[in-house]
Amino acid sequence: MSAQSRYRIFVDIGSAVTKAYLFDYQTKPPQLVEKQEATTLDQIGLVVKTLLKEFSLEPGFDSIAISLSPKVKEGLRNATKEEDSLRQLVEKFSKESNFLLLEVGAAKSWYGFGIDGTWRVNPVDYGLGKGVRQILNSISTEAKIARWLTAQVSLEEIGDYIGIKNIFPGQIPLKGSSLQIEQAVTREILAYIATEISLDWSKIDQVLLSGAVLCSVPDCRQTLSMFLDGIVPEGVCQIFSDQRGILPVLWSIDGNSLLSHLVNLGTVVVCSHNFTGGEVLGRVFLDIGLSEELEVILESGDLVRVPLATDQCCTMRVELASGVEVKGFNPQAEISGGELGLIFDMRGRPLRKPGLNEEGRRKVRQWQEALR
Repeated sequence: MSAQSRYRIFVDIGSAVTKAYLFDYQTKPPQLVEKQEATTLDQIGLVVKTLLKEFSLEPGFDSIAISLSPKVKEGLRNATKEEDSLRQLVEKFSKESNFLLLEVGAAKSWYGFGIDGTWRVNPVDYGLGKGVRQILNSISTEAKIARWLTAQVSLEEIGDYIGIKNIFPGQIPLKGSSLQIEQAVTREILAYIATEISLDWSKIDQVLLSGAVLCSVPDCRQTLSMFLDGIVPEGVCQIFSDQRGILPVLWSIDGNSLLSHLVNLGTVVVCSHNFTGGEVLGRVFLDIGLSEELEVILESGDLVRVPLATDQCCTMRVELASGVEVKGFNPQAEISGGELGLIFDMRGRPLRKPGLNEEGRRKVRQWQEALR
C-alpha cells in the first residue's frame, strides 16, 4: 500500500480551536497516528504541511478531508460541514446500535440519536466559547450555574468569567473555580438539551459524549458527573467519552469500529423513583465470576460506583421496592464494565437540583466524591 493511500489527514476547523488528525488506513479499523491543535489557520497549515512531508503525501483532497464549524461560512470548497459529518456518523452508527450522541462545542452544541434504525441530528445554539454570554440571557442564570459549584463563588465572578470566555473563547481555565464554572455551564447546556429531546430511555443502549469541556478533562469522573447531572438519564446505558476530540472526523470510519476510538467509561444503572433521601430502594446482586454474588444495597439519594474493568462483564439481578424501576432492564443481558465500572444512580427522577446554599454545595461534593 502506498503512503498516499495508506494515510489520510483530517482537519476539523472549529470556532475556537482547529485540529489536525493523521489516520493510518492500513490497520483495521483505521488508527489515529497523530493529533495536533492550533488556534489559527496559519498554524494548522504549517502542521498539515509538516505531516504531508513527513509521511510523503501529496497535497490535495485525496489526502486531506476538512470539516467546518457552522460559524465558518465560506472560503473552503470541497469541505464537509460539521453538521454533515455528524449526520453521516449518526446514520452509520444507527445501523449498529440504539444510542444517544451529545457534543458540547464552542459556538454550538449538537445532539443526535439512532433508535431501531431511525436517526436524527439537531443543533443547539449554545456552546462554551463565543456566544456563551447568551446562555445567561435565555436558558440559565448565574444563580443556576452557582448551584453546581462545590465552593461559594460570587455571582459577579461567574458573570465576569463568562463574559471573558465570550470574548476569548479559546481561553483555558487557570483556576479550579474557573474550571468548575465551565463545567457548571456545560450542565446547564445539557439540561437544556434534555428538554429538547424526547427519548424512550428503555431503548438507549449507549451514549456517546464529545466536546472539549465535557470530555477533555483532568478526570473522566468529571465527564460522567456532568452527563448525569445535566441530561439526567434513565435505564441502563453504556457511556463512551471522546477524550481525544476525534468524533467530528469519524464520519469516514465504519460504524461498527467507531467505539474503538472512544473511551469506555462504564455502564450507568438508574433507579427511577420519587422516594425521599435515605430510604432503601432494594438490592442488586452482581455475578462477576466469583464464588458468590456481589450484593449492593440501593438507598435513595445515593450514587454508588462498583469497579468493573473495561474487559469484564457481569450479569445482574435486582430486588426492588414497589415504586422503583430500572427502565429497559434485561436480566438476561450482560453488563459491561469500563474505566469507572458500574455506576448506580439512586437520586430519583426528576432529579432534585442542589440548592444555592452550603447544604447544596455539600450535596454536590457528596455526589462527586461518590464517583471516586
